[in-house]
Amino acid sequence: MSNNPIIGIIGCGNMGSALTENLVKSWRADSIFVFDKEPQKQSALVRHFGVRGVPALDELADSSDVIIIAVKPQDIDAVLGVLKGRRDKLVISIAAGMTLQYVSSRIGARVPAVRVMPNLNAVVGASMTAI
Repeated sequence: MSNNPIIGIIGCGNMGSALTENLVKSWRADSIFVFDKEPQKQSALVRHFGVRGVPALDELADSSDVIIIAVKPQDIDAVLGVLKGRRDKLVISIAAGMTLQYVSSRIGARVPAVRVMPNLNAVVGASMTAI
């Protein structure tokens, strides 16, 4: 991983947006990439925070060193399929109800993965987060 790792955030809903907003306070906005299947959500983060939007999930995965999965449970399998076998990435999942065992079984045991559960206070930058 480089000295200035690129952080990719998949999902621009409430939690993805909150993470983006708080990351830009301590990280270079041009080192934060975002992707959402709904282009208007992604565009809103790009406009508000100056982060970089990418047109496709695989492009975010290719370009990022650290990938944060902030999608709804029904959308996670498509994301995990793209991340499968990417041993040079750190995958951080905040997807509700998805265990680390489930994530690892889909992306491969050798892909470094972490399960993190921030609470709703992340929206205002005052979250307690379990890792």
